[in-house]
Amino acid sequence: MLSRNGAAFLRIILLKFSYILYGDFMEILKYVFLGLVLIVALITLVLAARTKKAFKFLFYNAVLGLAVFFVLYFTKKFTGVFLPLNIYTFLSSLFLGIPAIIAFLIFNLIF
Repeated sequence: MLSRNGAAFLRIILLKFSYILYGDFMEILKYVFLGLVLIVALITLVLAARTKKAFKFLFYNAVLGLAVFFVLYFTKKFTGVFLPLNIYTFLSSLFLGIPAIIAFLIFNLIF
């Protein structure tokens, strides 16, 4: 049986070890999701290149992404979904469209 000091020492070691593992896991998870966003952006560009009207496809994707972003932003009181309005979220939803909004929602759920 552990003494009181030994149990406290073991508890501190376990807490520090779990903090290190949890911190590394979240860092890895962040980069995995950023990689997924980049893959989705590449897929969007490939789909746009395959269509005969690539500019029109990218334009509709951007407009739809901004529309969904602003709908979510202005209905945050009713839905409880909060996406901050800053330059990063605005440009991401402009250039990546709906996949960026989905990535932001996943980031809000995880982080």
